[in-house]
Amino acid sequence: TFTPQNGTVTFDGTSGTIHIVSGGSSLYHVIFNDAGGSATFEIESTLDVNGNLTITGGTLDAKSGEDNNITLAGNWSNSDIFTARGGTVTFDGTNQSITGSTTFNNLTKNEDGDNATNNTWTFAAGSTTTVAGTWTVNGTDSSDKVLIVSSSPGTRWNISSVGTPALDNMTVTDSNNTGTVINEYADNTVTDGGNNLNWGFST
Repeated sequence: TFTPQNGTVTFDGTSGTIHIVSGGSSLYHVIFNDAGGSATFEIESTLDVNGNLTITGGTLDAKSGEDNNITLAGNWSNSDIFTARGGTVTFDGTNQSITGSTTFNNLTKNEDGDNATNNTWTFAAGSTTTVAGTWTVNGTDSSDKVLIVSSSPGTRWNISSVGTPALDNMTVTDSNNTGTVINEYADNTVTDGGNNLNWGFST
């Protein structure tokens, strides 16, 4: 068993395939950095991160044939490559963010509890988040919503949702949907925060 406390684990191999075996233990902050090399950091099981996950350099790979999942309580920052395979990345913290353009397979955000407090999910202005599978947002209710915003209010962030999204109890602001129109006409729990393109809302 590894007890991370509030520390940071940095994987800094510069070449080849580095196998990430968590053995069922959670990590806190995690950094992948090949220092400009050619390393692939291959996840061998579900990766549970209780802090932030940062891809500074190298490829983080969910592993072909295993499609390993990532659960994240903090922020996601990607400056290189994430190979999602068929896996799911789940954001399960409170106020979280995505920095850098990333292609996910399934991407999920769960509101953190029935406590009459909204969660904010911030996307970097000008960046593009692509979801090849299902984009899921699970707000709890009208007083426990997920508020999806830009890191720079008034400047749009881009979403390309290839599959059919599953969105509930959320408000989206400053979003440019570059894929097929996201049609939420029939769901009044998904609301328009303003400055959105290629979205359809009930109100």
